[in-house]
Amino acid sequence: MIDGVVTDPSGAAIRGAQVCLTENRTGAGRKLMTVSDGYYIAPGLAPGNYQVQVESAGFRKMTRRGLELEAGRSLRIDFELQLGEQNQRLEVDAPAPLISANAGDWGSSVGQDRLTGLPLNGRDLFELAVREPGAAVPYTAQRTQYYGTALHMSVNGARPTQNGYRIDGLYASDATGSAPASASGQSLGIEAIQELRLVSSPFLAEYGRAAGGTFIAVSKSGSNGFHGSAFEFLRSSAMDAKNFFDPSSAPIPPL
Repeated sequence: MIDGVVTDPSGAAIRGAQVCLTENRTGAGRKLMTVSDGYYIAPGLAPGNYQVQVESAGFRKMTRRGLELEAGRSLRIDFELQLGEQNQRLEVDAPAPLISANAGDWGSSVGQDRLTGLPLNGRDLFELAVREPGAAVPYTAQRTQYYGTALHMSVNGARPTQNGYRIDGLYASDATGSAPASASGQSLGIEAIQELRLVSSPFLAEYGRAAGGTFIAVSKSGSNGFHGSAFEFLRSSAMDAKNFFDPSSAPIPPL
């Protein structure tokens, strides 16, 4: 979500200003108008790199670029339009603020570089979520048909069955309350995931049905350019080594 207020140099709200949001990679756009108090809101935006352009009669056009919107995060972008002709334009290249007081932004994200760069045994898209602050795998967790065959995670001390899992906004929790998984106990398809975000309690109203944490996976939407990817993981006994506590007389353990 991106929202904000449009004002003039005196601080008065500008009603009826046109706000145009464009995702730079796909070209997808959305147009809306400010209301009486100069406020605008664009909910339900897909993660991506956005630019926001604001224009109103009697003021210069103003464009804000380089706004990186992550999954589950909201950006507050305010505009102060300068007096002038509409054919005059003011462009600002500045990232979004790194710190947000919005409760919906409390959490952490696993970006595309970590999803594709870190080795994962089985390519389970929820394995990297264990590395996020507040998340851990309890030693007593049982991966069975009764408790769920997927990875069990505890967020801020809550039970593993108290988490929520969403993929592109749709609930995907297992019937046992654990993470979604196939018969192998894994959630494959990490190549199609753009970002994985962990939102911890307390939540906004949109994050219900969970007392521990909400895991949000966003699939890749593609772009206007043709691209692909390939990966290979090499596991060879020639690269195995002992750890500090292995006896010197014992053979190198497998894996």
